[in-house]
Amino acid sequence: ITGGGTGLTYQPDLNYCAAPPATDDFTYTLAGGDTATVAVTVNCVNDAPSFTAVNPPAVAINAGAQTINSWATFNPGPNESGQSVLQYNVSGSTCGTLLFAGPLVSITGTLTYTPATDQTGSCTFDVTVQDDGGTVNGGVDTSSPAQTYTITVSVPTVTLSPATLPDGTLGFAYSQTITASGGTSPYTFAVTSGSVPPGLTLSTAGVLSGTPTALGTYNFTVTATDSTGGTGPFSGSQAYTIVINNGVGVTINQATGQVDPTNASPINFTVVFSTAVTGFTDTDPADVILTGTAGATTFAITETGPMDGTTYNVVVSGMTGSGTVIASINAGVATDGTNPNNASQSTDNTVTYDVGYPTVKSTNLKASYTGTGPASFRVIFSKAVSDLPGPNAVTNPANYLLVDKVNGTADTSSCGPVPGAGGVKPDDTQVTVSGVTYNNATFTATVTLPGPLPIGSYRLFVCGTTSIVDLAGNRLYNGEDYTFDFVVRAGTVQLPSTGFPQNGVTPLPIQSADKAYASYPDLRLEIPKLGLNLSIVGVPSTDSGWDVTWLDKSAGWLNGSAFPTWNGNSVITAHVWDALNQPGPFANLKSLRYGDLVKVHAFGKVYTYEIRESKTISPQNTSTVFQHEEKSWITLVTCEDYKEKSQTYSYRRMVRAVLVSVTEEK
Repeated sequence: ITGGGTGLTYQPDLNYCAAPPATDDFTYTLAGGDTATVAVTVNCVNDAPSFTAVNPPAVAINAGAQTINSWATFNPGPNESGQSVLQYNVSGSTCGTLLFAGPLVSITGTLTYTPATDQTGSCTFDVTVQDDGGTVNGGVDTSSPAQTYTITVSVPTVTLSPATLPDGTLGFAYSQTITASGGTSPYTFAVTSGSVPPGLTLSTAGVLSGTPTALGTYNFTVTATDSTGGTGPFSGSQAYTIVINNGVGVTINQATGQVDPTNASPINFTVVFSTAVTGFTDTDPADVILTGTAGATTFAITETGPMDGTTYNVVVSGMTGSGTVIASINAGVATDGTNPNNASQSTDNTVTYDVGYPTVKSTNLKASYTGTGPASFRVIFSKAVSDLPGPNAVTNPANYLLVDKVNGTADTSSCGPVPGAGGVKPDDTQVTVSGVTYNNATFTATVTLPGPLPIGSYRLFVCGTTSIVDLAGNRLYNGEDYTFDFVVRAGTVQLPSTGFPQNGVTPLPIQSADKAYASYPDLRLEIPKLGLNLSIVGVPSTDSGWDVTWLDKSAGWLNGSAFPTWNGNSVITAHVWDALNQPGPFANLKSLRYGDLVKVHAFGKVYTYEIRESKTISPQNTSTVFQHEEKSWITLVTCEDYKEKSQTYSYRRMVRAVLVSVTEEK
């Protein structure tokens, strides 16, 4: 206190702040006895914030959009912990051509930017942070000075491979490919120092090839230049050393006449040394290296013409399954008396061994047509099949036998030849196949007919008995035919009526021969949730549809759909209400739900299907029930919604399931 009480000095605590502003009231007394009361209001003043960050890590060229979370960490002023970031301000950027977008810093401190295409280099940008404390009473809400940071987009490192090249042999063909990585392809290769061995040249694609004409050691450098635009191109180099010596060269390749792919064992390779050698025998298992995926384990070596010690035949066997057979010769297994042989070189030392037979994956034929049938159709095979001219060609029309089942039953059982059974039978009429084309890429044959098929009941045989073969000679279905039954009807066909009137016993007519069901003793349908285990019979397709009157307690496979367990859509039905005025096997079909199981027991195996769909459809909706599928599906169908007045069923219940597993019958 000075000036007789007229001057007063008051110092609040450093960084003191209260909200609302606090008032400090006090009374003081002078020496003479005078007193005074003072009220001091202390206002808050915002202190400048700060933040911490470091230069973002360098990124590669064309790295794309970059996001660095929590790049900047906000630090409020003293005693201002309740404040938050209003914004980060980016200024002074020198990144105009280096970046396509950014840099930006979000309120959470996340740094984002996108490098421009084909650009490299460095640029800087300044950053300040602004808090939400404001500038009242002379406060400062922005950090100072601005902090400067650097973004770096790195030049790519172009690397050549391999790091070393094999030595060569005088007078023996040499070929090695050098590749590059790290930059933008394609690359251009060149020798930039030293020289390659005489007789060899390096192509711009990186292939070093030719026949060495001089002995010696040769040092040279290869440089690969990439295709980066902008600040590119970029390059990398690799130093190489190749020694051309008098070692004995050797090649091993498929023998002349060796079929590839093949389903026959053994497989033959021809080995040729550059000079006569001794010591190359099959008594040493290290002389020939057998690799590949077919599991070949055994080889035998015999000398062959011109019988001068240079040429040998290697016979490989012991394959355990389909796959590749690769043969090569180790270095040092033979000698010309002075020099050992080098490791073998090859142009084609791989043979594909294939013992798996092709199958028909699918066809676009439908089980039922109305009015007119198809004038062409497609058959898709499981693998490549032969289209070489000849009887086994996939394009040979004779390998597609289409018959009209005049009496509704296919008496023809196969393409043939099967003694006493093969070929078209008198009760069937063969339909001419006018042409076949084949797409090697999709394994698809397109079969053309003279015109749309007329009304009738048909069976297609894709011939495996006469027969279509794959590229290795394996016959379709291992010598069995693929069959597909379909009908062309005059008018609209309804789905079978599987329910009798529910007002009493219904007398059944005598079942005629043309409507007789096919018996399959090894075929049963099991639906665990419904407690069903039914035998499956085959219901023939006629011009009027399928007559299931006599199914009784059996399930009926509707002919014209895929045979149960085969690839495709198999349609199976059973009574919802039987002729004895009792609930039929499929009375509770509508209670099945997604994920419930349906099982088909067939020929010693159990095929388990899982339900994917259940819905009602109209009786005329055959296209949905018989829809084409590539995989094995089952469609269960029966009547629903009985109308007592008309004694008919308004809808059909359709339940569809897909194959999920196949196990052995226990």
